Parts: sequence; C-alpha cells; structure tokens
Amino acid sequence: MRQFGIIPNPEYYAALETERRQFPPVEPFSGQKAGESYVDFFARREARNEHKLEAETNQHWQTHLQREQNAKSQSCPGKKGARVFIWEQRDHFWIRRLVQRGEVEDKWVNFAESQRVYDSFANEWNLCTPLNPEAQVPYDDDNDNDNDFYSQAFAQDFDDNLPTGLSEEMQSKLNDASAVMQHVNK
Repeated sequence: MRQFGIIPNPEYYAALETERRQFPPVEPFSGQKAGESYVDFFARREARNEHKLEAETNQHWQTHLQREQNAKSQSCPGKKGARVFIWEQRDHFWIRRLVQRGEVEDKWVNFAESQRVYDSFANEWNLCTPLNPEAQVPYDDDNDNDNDFYSQAFAQDFDDNLPTGLSEEMQSKLNDASAVMQHVNK
C-alpha cells in the first residue's frame, strides 16, 4: 500500500508484528528468562561462566576441563550424562525445553555439530537449530526405525521366477510388492 508517495518498509511492519505478539511462557527450570531470546540466553550464560571461572577452585577447573574434553567428541549423552535442552519455536519465539532422558537420542541425531552447544559449567547441552539453520544433519545409517525387510522387498524391480506367458499388466501387478502385500493382508 502506497500513501502520500511513501513506500512502506516491510521490515518496519515485521517489527511491529513481532512487538504485538506475546512472548510465550518459558519452561520452568529451563534457565531461560521470560522474554529472553536464545541469543540473549547464550550471552548471559557466557558472562556467568566467565564470572565463575574467575572464582573457580583448581578442582572445579579440572572437572569442567574434563567435561569439555569429553564433549568434543559430540557423543550423545547417556542416561547419567549431561542434561540436554532443545530450543523449540513457539509462536515465532524460541523456547528452551528440557529433553527427557528417553528422548535424548532421538532428538540428538536431528542436529548437526554446529547446532549443539555444550556448557561445561552447567554440564548441559543445548540443541539449537537457529545457531546454524543451513547445517546438514549427518545421515543416521543405524536407525532402528528403518524397515529393512520392506525396503529390500520394495526395491526389487521384478522377479525372474514369475511364470512366462503372463500378460504385461499381470506381470506389472506381481512385480509391484506393495500391491501384492495389499492382497496378502486381506
């Protein structure tokens, strides 16, 4: 809409729309403050960790140094390992939520290394997509949800053992594993 010779700035309207939206409630015990973005959260944590480092005893320093070394492998934390938090978008805002132990492995594989941030002082991971939205998630070839049997069955182009003399339509139906399975399951 153009009025009085002025072309509206789309960024201005986007900023107005954002201000009109209410920041959703943060998750209890997530460490995120009300109205705090993930950028502000990480900046606040970094400042807190620097302050802690200044007052740290040698024993605490060794502990968090060892944690940092272990975290470099980017291995998924086990049942007794570091806590894991995920940043989820809710109403155009990013909210930090604790991932339950049983969900950690399933969530972990959906994030690239550049989207995982470890805090050795708090002994916790953050899984945060907006840190690198273009990151390629590594392929998980050990996914237990793969249905290898059906994948192999459906990948077959045709069966050499079909009787000869069948019409092309019948051969095509018999070679379509999904069509055959529909008739078998009836």
